[in-house]
Amino acid sequence: MERGEKTEIILEYLQQGIHSGKWADTILPKEMELAEQFGVARGTVRKAFDHLVAAGIVERKKHTGTTLCKKDTANKYICSVLRSSGHFYGKIFQALQKKTLEAGYCLQYVDVYGYEKPQLRKPIQRGINSLLAIPGAENFIMDGYSFNFSPLFEKLLKKKPVFFDYFSDIKRPDDATGVLIDYYKIGRLG
Repeated sequence: MERGEKTEIILEYLQQGIHSGKWADTILPKEMELAEQFGVARGTVRKAFDHLVAAGIVERKKHTGTTLCKKDTANKYICSVLRSSGHFYGKIFQALQKKTLEAGYCLQYVDVYGYEKPQLRKPIQRGINSLLAIPGAENFIMDGYSFNFSPLFEKLLKKKPVFFDYFSDIKRPDDATGVLIDYYKIGRLG
């Protein structure tokens, strides 16, 4: 198992515990406990917690531990399946993250950057399954580029996502809404 995959497994465990109410009104497990439980380094667990902190789901306090954020965001999620890394996409994702937090939503996301690499497919698919399992999560943003990569995207399409970016060689869904970018026109204008 690769390092990133271990982080994804721990992140999925934490997300499922949070969504099921396992740690409602309590402190989440400590890094050392999870590291021993999963047989990984403490830094691997820390990366999973960092993801939840960045998404505005948990907060970490020195001498207190990791706790859930405000209750008013408990069932207000925006789920995102898009490329969130890389020069252009990283900046767009940071803006999206900032705006969702300002609006009082928790942003849950799966970075599909690199899906074409076989070693990244399983962690990405596990992440998408986690998003689909969030109770009451109906607000989805999806990368048009990655629309046809996996059978899981058919399940996502049932959520009527708002699309971002463009559709490669495939026909876009008839009821697609969102920001659709025509890179060829942009290139000609440049």
